Amino acid sequence: ADAASAAKGAELADLAAARRAELDKLAKDAESDNPDILIDTVERLEKVLTEVDGQYSAALTKSLATINANYNKELVGIKAQTPDIIETDAEFAARIKKETAALEARRNADLGSAKQTAESQRISQTASMRRQFADTLALLQTKTWTIKGSGARLTVGTFDRNLKTWPFTVESADSSIPMVAVKLQAELAARADYVAAIRALDTAVKANALAAEIDWGITRDAANKRYGVDIRAVRVLNLTSGETVCVTYPAQRAAYFAVGKRNSPVAAVGRLMAALKPGDGFAEVFVNGSKVGVTPFDSKVQEGDLSLEVKWAEDAVLPFSKTVSVVSGQTVKIDVVKIICKVGAPGPAGGIIFYDKGSYSDGWRYLEAAPKDLGNEIWWNGWTFVDIKTSTALGSGKANTAAIITAQGSGNYAAALCAGYSLGGFTDWFLPSKDELNLLYQNLPEARPRGLGSGWYWSSSQGNTVMALKQNFYDGDQGRNSTDEKCSVRAVRAF
Repeated sequence: ADAASAAKGAELADLAAARRAELDKLAKDAESDNPDILIDTVERLEKVLTEVDGQYSAALTKSLATINANYNKELVGIKAQTPDIIETDAEFAARIKKETAALEARRNADLGSAKQTAESQRISQTASMRRQFADTLALLQTKTWTIKGSGARLTVGTFDRNLKTWPFTVESADSSIPMVAVKLQAELAARADYVAAIRALDTAVKANALAAEIDWGITRDAANKRYGVDIRAVRVLNLTSGETVCVTYPAQRAAYFAVGKRNSPVAAVGRLMAALKPGDGFAEVFVNGSKVGVTPFDSKVQEGDLSLEVKWAEDAVLPFSKTVSVVSGQTVKIDVVKIICKVGAPGPAGGIIFYDKGSYSDGWRYLEAAPKDLGNEIWWNGWTFVDIKTSTALGSGKANTAAIITAQGSGNYAAALCAGYSLGGFTDWFLPSKDELNLLYQNLPEARPRGLGSGWYWSSSQGNTVMALKQNFYDGDQGRNSTDEKCSVRAVRAF
């Protein structure tokens, strides 16, 4: 058996050597700049590896079958034995069991040795092939090709004098790269001499001296037996100065193609629809930060996870934002929700807006209260009293809540209840400060029947090391209470 195994190993080694001679030619092909030759090289390398692995697997299967057959013959011999004249039935059965166990142990050892030897041979004989396959695939997937000249179609937008931005749209005229048009813009206000930059670009536009370039690459999708065409960079050039006017890196999957059909790709695009309710007016639609149209929006978009944002002109209307997953050939329909931000109106999380400071600063403009109490709980978690240095001011509730939790840790108390609250997909709730709690009392008297009680509510403002500030929603009275007493808890959030 050992001799046969050695002979088979030598035969497989010869096979691998013969394959390596073929791979020498493939190695030269892998140096090509032609994507079709690189793809063909990757596929042929994988085929060679599969064939050699298959030969080793078949040889191992045959070797294991031979080993099992030999041991099965021995097993038949053991089972054919009869008791010795001096053996009892129990002694005979025990001996047969012991001999059978010894045989199975030897069988398993030989099978394991055969597998280990075959695998060791397979790895050593195919190691160079695997390295070559990995290197060629890496070269293919990191190499970048560029569409230039008439292959890259450039559309120049209208210069925005106020923002000092000049928008462009770039798309491919190459049928093998059926990309979704990419929007980008020159941010001229950031230039050191923006006046000169604007005039230079204006001159180039009027002289038709701008051009676009598209960098693209290939990614192998082995699971689906296809290749992806990826747009890696898009830029606009000033041909007179050689300057790059603007550039973007969209990481956009443009298309898929099967082996041998790179010139017949299937565009990696889906359809996105964004509709408003009747009477919700007119809004602009942005995808991944770029304006793509207005509502009602219905257009082809690139495949993948996209950031959709819908913005109204009105200052008090909250932009609608959502991450949407678009799959090639499928339609995603989004019903846009218009949220008018004013005191007493529903907030984006599903609570009630109770304060508008008039403009955005420090990352927020509005305060929203949860639609119901979170319970009746203590303010302090434990008996070790600490001066947390909280504030009573408007805008301090979030920081107060974080400071309280840092000092007190986990537990079932007022600040922790608010910080752990989730509603409408929002988890940024906090216990209001003294002034924020007072605004909730003053600005939403009509909201009290909808869940705000008439008793005492905790604020996140500490009175001293043993007391915290509270407010009575029956008459507006403000006071302080021992932190181990219970008051109602209402979470709020800023946006």
